[in-house]
Amino acid sequence: MASATEQSNKESPSTSAQEDPMILESAEASRASTVMLGEAPGFLSAVHKGYKSNSVLAKVMVQPLHYPQFEEEGGLLYTKNCGGEKVLCLPHAKYEGDDTIAKWIISADGIGG
Repeated sequence: MASATEQSNKESPSTSAQEDPMILESAEASRASTVMLGEAPGFLSAVHKGYKSNSVLAKVMVQPLHYPQFEEEGGLLYTKNCGGEKVLCLPHAKYEGDDTIAKWIISADGIGG
């Protein structure tokens, strides 16, 4: 007798992140707000400062040609997500008081509440 998990796995084949339309649909929905984040006072400055204090991203900024998975454009680092879209690399850094850049984006976008 097969367990419920085994039976569920047989009935619905797993899909990769690239095949999951929900991931790409949610990315589409957040594009407009992502563009506006660059207009927030001090946001890009916080990203630039964060690159300098991040052990990996600092190395990429110094020698971007040595890290082909990244692309430097206008002092910002980009990479590709699982959907093949170019996305901004965000360092773990402070922005707006004690919030990190990522936490601020989530709350500014209305995702967090």
